[in-house]
Amino acid sequence: SGGWYPDERLTLEETLRAFTRTPAEIVGESGAGVIRVGASANFTVVDRDPFAIPATELREVRTLATIVAGRVVWRAEPAAHP
Repeated sequence: SGGWYPDERLTLEETLRAFTRTPAEIVGESGAGVIRVGASANFTVVDRDPFAIPATELREVRTLATIVAGRVVWRAEPAAHP
């Protein structure tokens, strides 16, 4: 409960930024890491809004697709129906 060092925890927003906008800014692509018209279409689609669920459920969020340069480069297999 609370993690090993609770005072060093990152918020969800800080964590997502650390894997999106910050790396783009570090390599000089200040227009990347955001979703807006004219930005590079590199993003991941997940099955739910991580900001709308309890932190305890974050590990259950699944990737549905990954888009790079506007092209789907990975897509989850559809769920099988019995």
